[in-house]
Amino acid sequence: MESLKAKGVGLGTGQFIRDYLLREKKAYPHEIYRALKDEKEFRGLTMGSATNFYRYFYILRKLGAVQKTGRTEPSSRSGIDRVYYKMTEGFEVRDEIWDNPQKEMKLIRRN
Repeated sequence: MESLKAKGVGLGTGQFIRDYLLREKKAYPHEIYRALKDEKEFRGLTMGSATNFYRYFYILRKLGAVQKTGRTEPSSRSGIDRVYYKMTEGFEVRDEIWDNPQKEMKLIRRN
């Protein structure tokens, strides 16, 4: 049986983050990362590193697509508080940001 990846069926990180935040309203980055990892494994797709995901999320923050909610809670492991984020109003329809935030960041830096 041909794999989903070979068929060109992907699961875009940005679109997943957008859809997750639309559904859940707020979340902390590692929660989204775990959900994306689980979904990709379920579909037979490989998952990039957590570092790559956090870099991607950082770019979305810099672009203003996500923002802090003001809610934090202590982490049970690292000692660093969990910071919750939500989608910035109006960004749910800006597909170019979610599809390729790196490209959007480069365009901003050029101007």
